[in-house]
Amino acid sequence: FIGLNDPHATSPPKELCNNVCSAMAWVDWSITELDAGYMYCCSIEDAKQAIPSMPDIKPSGLIQKPNGPGSSVYTYKNGPCSCTCQQGEGQCGGCSCYCDVSAGK
Repeated sequence: FIGLNDPHATSPPKELCNNVCSAMAWVDWSITELDAGYMYCCSIEDAKQAIPSMPDIKPSGLIQKPNGPGSSVYTYKNGPCSCTCQQGEGQCGGCSCYCDVSAGK
């Protein structure tokens, strides 16, 4: 996820990648409302091309499945990085990501 959380923005940002949010059915909240926070989704490959300072991680797909039946928590792990996202009622409850860059050294 790449987002703009600027209450003073008057236009959407230039997206740095091909937006793949529509490929994740669980992203069902408004992602293009400036006053709520503009968000879009990138593949790791596209994000790395646009943001060269990103750590090297091997892509293995998009965040797709909940952790268990009835769960609204989604996780994605790849290499030293892990993201956990909580879906709220009709909106994203937020994501937290962590990359252990010392792993494997």
